[in-house]
Amino acid sequence: FRNIYGFARNMALAFLVAAGLLAWSKWVGDKPLSISWITLSIGFGIGMLYRYLKFFRQYSYQVLITYAELSSPETKET
Repeated sequence: FRNIYGFARNMALAFLVAAGLLAWSKWVGDKPLSISWITLSIGFGIGMLYRYLKFFRQYSYQVLITYAELSSPETKET
Protein backbone atom coordinates (compact mmCIF):
# COMPACT_ATOMS: atom_id res chain seq x y z
CA PHE A 1 0.00 0.00 0.00
CA ARG A 2 2.74 2.45 0.90
CA ASN A 3 4.38 2.45 -2.53
CA ILE A 4 1.16 3.05 -4.45
CA TYR A 5 -0.01 5.50 -1.78
CA GLY A 6 3.16 7.57 -2.17
CA PHE A 7 3.03 7.43 -5.95
CA ALA A 8 -0.58 8.62 -6.07
CA ARG A 9 0.14 11.43 -3.59
CA ASN A 10 3.17 12.65 -5.53
CA MET A 11 1.44 12.47 -8.91
CA ALA A 12 -1.63 14.33 -7.61
CA LEU A 13 0.53 17.15 -6.35
CA ALA A 14 2.61 17.23 -9.55
CA PHE A 15 -0.46 17.39 -11.80
CA LEU A 16 -2.12 20.10 -9.74
CA VAL A 17 1.07 22.19 -9.61
CA ALA A 18 1.48 21.71 -13.37
CA ALA A 19 -2.10 22.85 -13.91
CA GLY A 20 -1.45 25.95 -11.84
CA LEU A 21 1.73 26.75 -13.74
CA LEU A 22 0.05 26.17 -17.10
CA ALA A 23 -2.84 28.45 -16.12
CA TRP A 24 -0.42 31.12 -14.94
CA SER A 25 1.59 30.92 -18.17
CA LYS A 26 -1.58 31.13 -20.25
CA TRP A 27 -2.72 34.40 -18.70
CA VAL A 28 0.69 35.97 -18.10
CA GLY A 29 2.77 34.58 -20.95
CA ASP A 30 2.93 35.89 -24.48
CA LYS A 31 2.63 32.51 -26.26
CA PRO A 32 -0.87 31.13 -26.78
CA LEU A 33 -1.48 27.91 -24.86
CA SER A 34 -4.34 25.48 -25.34
CA ILE A 35 -6.78 25.30 -22.43
CA SER A 36 -7.09 21.54 -22.97
CA TRP A 37 -3.69 20.95 -21.34
CA ILE A 38 -4.85 22.78 -18.24
CA THR A 39 -8.12 20.85 -17.99
CA LEU A 40 -6.35 17.55 -18.67
CA SER A 41 -3.84 18.27 -15.91
CA ILE A 42 -6.58 19.26 -13.47
CA GLY A 43 -8.52 16.09 -14.33
CA PHE A 44 -5.54 13.82 -13.77
CA GLY A 45 -4.66 15.70 -10.58
CA ILE A 46 -8.13 15.23 -9.12
CA GLY A 47 -8.21 11.59 -10.25
CA MET A 48 -4.89 10.86 -8.56
CA LEU A 49 -6.04 12.74 -5.44
CA TYR A 50 -9.03 10.42 -5.15
CA ARG A 51 -6.75 7.44 -5.75
CA TYR A 52 -4.43 8.72 -2.99
CA LEU A 53 -7.34 9.10 -0.58
CA LYS A 54 -8.53 5.58 -1.40
CA PHE A 55 -5.14 4.06 -0.62
CA PHE A 56 -4.77 6.24 2.49
CA ARG A 57 -8.09 4.90 3.79
CA GLN A 58 -7.15 1.29 2.99
CA TYR A 59 -3.72 1.62 4.59
CA SER A 60 -5.14 3.25 7.74
CA TYR A 61 -7.82 0.58 8.00
CA GLN A 62 -5.23 -2.19 7.70
CA VAL A 63 -2.99 -0.64 10.35
CA LEU A 64 -5.89 -0.21 12.77
CA ILE A 65 -7.17 -3.76 12.22
CA THR A 66 -3.70 -5.20 12.74
CA TYR A 67 -3.28 -3.15 15.92
CA ALA A 68 -6.69 -4.24 17.21
CA GLU A 69 -5.88 -7.91 16.66
CA LEU A 70 -2.73 -7.78 18.79
CA SER A 71 -3.17 -9.35 22.17
CA SER A 72 -2.33 -7.20 25.15
CA PRO A 73 0.06 -8.54 27.84
CA GLU A 74 -2.58 -8.21 30.58
CA THR A 75 -4.98 -10.67 28.94
CA LYS A 76 -2.46 -13.49 28.54
CA GLU A 77 -3.04 -16.41 30.84
CA THR A 78 -0.07 -18.18 32.43
